[in-house]
Amino acid sequence: MTENLKLDILGIIADDITLVPYRPKLNKITGSVLSTVILQQVLYWWKKGGRKKFYKFKDKCDHALYSEGDSWLEELGFTRDEFDTAIKRIGFKMGKTENKIKKEEAFIIYYKDAQGVTWYDINAEYLAEKLTSLFLVKRESLFTKKSGNPSLLLNTETNTEKELAKEVNPLAKNESLKKELEELNFSDLEIERLLKAYTPEQIRNKLKVLDNRRDIRVPKMYLMKMLKTDYPSKNTPVTSGNGGNGDNYDDLYPRWKPKKDIYTPEERKKVNAKIAEMARISLEGLRGYPGRCQVASS
Repeated sequence: MTENLKLDILGIIADDITLVPYRPKLNKITGSVLSTVILQQVLYWWKKGGRKKFYKFKDKCDHALYSEGDSWLEELGFTRDEFDTAIKRIGFKMGKTENKIKKEEAFIIYYKDAQGVTWYDINAEYLAEKLTSLFLVKRESLFTKKSGNPSLLLNTETNTEKELAKEVNPLAKNESLKKELEELNFSDLEIERLLKAYTPEQIRNKLKVLDNRRDIRVPKMYLMKMLKTDYPSKNTPVTSGNGGNGDNYDDLYPRWKPKKDIYTPEERKKVNAKIAEMARISLEGLRGYPGRCQVASS
């Protein structure tokens, strides 16, 4: 490959107008990178079509309305599983018996008509609310108060804006709780849904249980199970009896308990001694076998 050809390839990639944009900050409301990419593309086609619903096929097909290259899998380079998993995180499919999220909490609303064409629409009001809380920025004068240096855009919010952000985004009210849940690998989207289903007091009560149970292997799952078991609704009062030290939940994940030894302590000593002897004999046999356990000569 010549140097000129290398440069041409780099130029082609750099100037590719078919590149799909990606805003990492959106992951905070979508929960994943692939969901963010899908949301941006649906939003792009929705706006391009006059802020109205539009149709698009998932993959290439023989349908009369299909155009070559104009499907989600071709446009994004996703596999079917990747696309289905990602859109379920942020979308609500009309007519489907089971959706991962409620319609009012979905950024994308989609359905398939009688002709086998899938239509996509944006839940504009809800998405705008989330984006406002995520990108809330105040424009100030071109000079900072401290040094007088020019500044085109400052991320300095007024008290009013901060309060507005708290009203729009429940996470802003519970920063300390959010940090604790993030340590358990909860995403912002999962934390937001958790705060809709349970009160901060209910969640903190169960986090205390986890603090007393360091032997739990998957604390995130354990926390969800405890909340679901003890708090059927937000109105369920928080009491000292809700969970205690966590012993009441051992039956939820019995595989987490250490298995009981089938041998008595004395029998275990004999078994361990026998295993050690067998290992020693095997090692001696290997040492006496040509080509085994020997350093190859250079």
